[in-house]
Amino acid sequence: MIVLRPSPEGLPQRVHISVPVCGRAAIDFGAGATDARVVVTGQSAITAQSVVLAKLLYEPTVDHSADEHLVEELDVMAGAIVAGVGFTIVARTRNLALYGRFNVGWVWS
Repeated sequence: MIVLRPSPEGLPQRVHISVPVCGRAAIDFGAGATDARVVVTGQSAITAQSVVLAKLLYEPTVDHSADEHLVEELDVMAGAIVAGVGFTIVARTRNLALYGRFNVGWVWS
């Protein structure tokens, strides 16, 4: 998106505003693990300077109820950006090993 606003001299100037890109993914701990990761690709506009955020979603998977998404103590983070490609989301439990899939949401700009 490009927005025009007046410069100090009163002339229009272009200001580029970044529109956030968002999506969701399932992160899979398999039969039992303390950390899991999922690689998100297809993000052709992502740059090394982009900021990516990820969070556990309150919605069920085939393995866990929405309420289990609330009570599990998981740290979810995103990073390892590859410009023009995508990024990695990592989830790590604070307690015992977990199993199966959990839903995560992500956004970057």
